[in-house]
Amino acid sequence: ELFVFNNLVVNIAKPELLLAMKLKANRGRRDTEDIEFLLEHLGIKNLNDAQDIYEAYYSQEVISDSANQRILEWLRQR
Repeated sequence: ELFVFNNLVVNIAKPELLLAMKLKANRGRRDTEDIEFLLEHLGIKNLNDAQDIYEAYYSQEVISDSANQRILEWLRQR
């Protein structure tokens, strides 16, 4: 729960879901900072960790090659 006001309740998704959604959208520079922040926040150490999170939310889909490349690039910079 992020915020409550009378009958309005605002929730924020878990970081794992946010990462999966950002990797699915993978909209270039628009998502880069968010993806990198979430990878760091979640302590991602390798590509498989990120893929496991993605597949937990999108089990019927394969993470895109460009999303994999984005993760690998971030990992190389660590």
